[in-house]
Amino acid sequence: MQDSGREEGAHSSAEVDPRRRVWPRFLLGLAATGLLVGLMLGKWLSPGPAYLLEVREAPNGLVLWFDREPLAPRLQTLDGALLVQLDDAQGAAQAGRLALDQGEVRWRLRMADSALLLSFVATRPLRAEWRGEARGGQWRLELRLAGAE
Repeated sequence: MQDSGREEGAHSSAEVDPRRRVWPRFLLGLAATGLLVGLMLGKWLSPGPAYLLEVREAPNGLVLWFDREPLAPRLQTLDGALLVQLDDAQGAAQAGRLALDQGEVRWRLRMADSALLLSFVATRPLRAEWRGEARGGQWRLELRLAGAE
């Protein structure tokens, strides 16, 4: 019998497969591509902020019309003023006056970070109630003002 030692130039043992080095790179590239496509689809399909279409004065308050439902407003008082913060909403800055039973109320709508900030200032403390409803493909947010007892 002959010696089964290593022979030069003969293919008696299998060489290292070069595809084994490519396989992890392929899987990593596939995962990165899937992540980027998922992020693009998520950004594309997200609804974005609600946009203020119109502000109308109503008896004892304001009516705000949006293109879609905004997040619930947060009401707070700060230094005698009543603040209504609408997160994730956009709109043009506006101002005006309302005539209530207690006297005149000035209001101002402006952008603050990524929220709309509606402030009411009067000679007496105010409180507000809000109600929202969908109408004709738009969202109607009604704010009713009254004097605080």
